[in-house]
Amino acid sequence: MSEATLYDTRNNLSSVIDDLLSGKSKEHVIKRRETPVARIVPIEPAVDASKRIGAFRDAPAMLDDDLFDAMDAQVAELFGA
Repeated sequence: MSEATLYDTRNNLSSVIDDLLSGKSKEHVIKRRETPVARIVPIEPAVDASKRIGAFRDAPAMLDDDLFDAMDAQVAELFGA
C-alpha cells in the first residue's frame, strides 16, 4: 500500500497508476492532513470473450436428436405435409 497527499498524488499520478498495474502496490491511499480520505485500487480485468467460448463443450447434451425427429413429424402433420 502506498500513501501520499493529494498534491503528491496529482504530481505523480502516472507512477501511482504504473505501480498499481504492475502489482508493486495493491492500493494507493490519498491523505488530507494525515487523514486518509480516498483510496485508488486497480480494476479487475474483464473476462476475455474468447476464453468463454466453448465453456460448456464438455457438458452433456440437453436435448437429444430423437426429440427433434419426433417434433419434425408433429410439425409436418400440423401443416399437412
